[in-house]
Amino acid sequence: MTPEDHAHLVAQLKIDEGCRLYVYPDSLGFLTIGYGRLVDRKKGGGISQDEAEYLLANDVRKRDVFLAQYAWYTAQDSVRQAALADMCFNTDLLHFPHFLGHMLVKDYPAAVGDIKDTPWHQEVGVRGDRIIVMISTGVWP
Repeated sequence: MTPEDHAHLVAQLKIDEGCRLYVYPDSLGFLTIGYGRLVDRKKGGGISQDEAEYLLANDVRKRDVFLAQYAWYTAQDSVRQAALADMCFNTDLLHFPHFLGHMLVKDYPAAVGDIKDTPWHQEVGVRGDRIIVMISTGVWP
């Protein structure tokens, strides 16, 4: 296929498929996303490892941009920034104002005390324990 024909095909598919930036059931009820990308496992759909890595890189960048507006993030060393970014993947950090206040003044024992017995920590288990070590020590476990 020539580059011109490829470009025409892509343009036509964009019109025919339409774009939805969320998972939706297609006309046959199979889960789909984007421009008709089948992701329903029941029908053999999914994404490649390269696509998963691309999405993860975008998600990490998005969280870094979001977090960079807060002094309690920018004041930290890179390991503690990574811990905060990791937490952002499954909780809204802004719901932990006391924890964030302790992070701002680098009172890490108090910060850890604020999150150790939360539902978030219970939910994430070993991941939460690893994040607590990172916050406590500033070192990767």
